[in-house]
Amino acid sequence: MLDADALHGDSGVLAMREEISDSSTDLARTVRLTATGRRFRAAAERVVGGQQDGVVIWGTAPDSGAAARELRAAGHRGPIFFDAGAVADDTVQGANAAAVEGAYAVHPACLDVSAATATTTAQLARRDFVNRYTQRHGVSPDFAPYASDALQLLATSARMATSLDRGRLRALLQAQTVEGIAGGYAFRADRHGGMEPDSLAVYQVFRGTWTRYA
Repeated sequence: MLDADALHGDSGVLAMREEISDSSTDLARTVRLTATGRRFRAAAERVVGGQQDGVVIWGTAPDSGAAARELRAAGHRGPIFFDAGAVADDTVQGANAAAVEGAYAVHPACLDVSAATATTTAQLARRDFVNRYTQRHGVSPDFAPYASDALQLLATSARMATSLDRGRLRALLQAQTVEGIAGGYAFRADRHGGMEPDSLAVYQVFRGTWTRYA
């Protein structure tokens, strides 16, 4: 497994260990990527030198694609699994394209915004958001849905609280069940990620595009 920055990487390692503790899957090795975003070859060679069937790259673009490229250059021919933070055009284009083809990622529902599938109010809102963002900026939204949802959640909580007190905002955030652009949220005191499981799906890179796998 390759992890990126300390906070994201350490959290990812902990989450993986908890999830695989009751399965036949083993976490063979954890290797940290350099914080500079450069020179990932040494980390990739350490991973490839171990015994692994697949590699998880727990980091965000543009580091994700660069790490995958170095893994392939070091000789890894097995599957690659990405964190949702890798789901960006940068990861699948240019010099990264061949290295990430066939890779997997779990990502919220905002990737499914085609006209053929947009039938609910939430899906139509996602499609409208993506269309407006693309028209304005000329690129896909990547992380913009998360930012939009965060702003809307905070603004709604502030209106409900009629206050900017942090404690009241947190309490009201935890009381909300919201369908946003990225997906559905239901926060709890012990679950600050908030994303509902049925808002997530597995995607695979197919011909340079993130395609729904399951």
